[in-house]
Parts: sequence; structure tokens; C-alpha cells
Amino acid sequence: MPRQGKNIYKRKDGRWEGRYAKNTEAGRTQYGYVYGKTYNEVAEKLSLVTASASNEASYESITFSNIADEWIKLQAAHLKESSVAKYRNILSIYLLPKFGNCAAHTIRRSEIIAYSGFLLTNGNKGQAGLAPKTVNSILSVMKSILKYAARELNIPIADLSDVSVRQPQKQCEF
Repeated sequence: MPRQGKNIYKRKDGRWEGRYAKNTEAGRTQYGYVYGKTYNEVAEKLSLVTASASNEASYESITFSNIADEWIKLQAAHLKESSVAKYRNILSIYLLPKFGNCAAHTIRRSEIIAYSGFLLTNGNKGQAGLAPKTVNSILSVMKSILKYAARELNIPIADLSDVSVRQPQKQCEF
């Protein structure tokens, strides 16, 4: 009977042990171990560990630019052309130059807040700041793309639910 390669063994103390390869350094493989009371319990733990390791490795290859391309194609199917054009402009002018080459799971909340502050102070080409409404539109597109990544690709993202720019209130005149 051929070997299945699951690396699950019963120990002398009665527990089951599962071994998996963590990484390879200097030609040597480092192993991780999981333990359980039954064979099936260890097999389930091993599959979870190896699945999370493979997902984490695949996260590195998915950049913000790739996700934005998928998202804009999806949006183009059910939005007006003018809305899609606006989103494309926001992506090409503001978001892709800053976050395009970053892996989506590495984008932090603090980076986005700092970038929105930068846009408010000197985000325009003439070194003048953008209007708060424009910065909120940029943040809205960013949030939508990252929510899409979390929902469709199961990529862990930063919580951006309350990130926005406060717009100054106009005085009412009577």
C-alpha cells in the first residue's frame, strides 16, 4: 500500500501527533507539530494549519492593484459609465500610485489615515490640499475595494469603518 504522506503517528503516551513543514532555512526543514486525542482530530488540525499557511503565502502575491482591477470590472457591469470613469480616475490618480504595489493584507489603518491627511494638506498637483468631499470619495473607493477583498478573497484587512474626513459646517444665515 502506498504512503499517504499525512505524517500522523500515535505516541507512546496515547496521544496522536501530526507533523507539518513550517519553512526551510539553510537547506534544513523546520517542522511544526499538532496534537490530539484522536487521529481525525489531528488530521483536522493539520489541514487547518496547512490551509492557513498556504493562504498567507498566497496573500503576498495579491496586490492592491490586482484587487482594484477585479473590483472595477465588477462595478462596471452595474453602474453608469460616468461613475465607473470617476472610480477609474480616483484609482489612477490617488490610490494606485500609493498602494498599487502593496499586498492588500499589509495595508494598515494608520497608513490610510496618514494618506488622507496628506491629501487634505497637499494632495493636489499645485501642492494645495484637496477638498474634504474629494478625500471622502477617495476613502470610499478604498474601503469598497478592501471590503471586496475581504468578502470575495478572504483576505484579512484593517478595520476602516469609521475612517472619514470631517467636513467643515457652513454657517446658517437668517
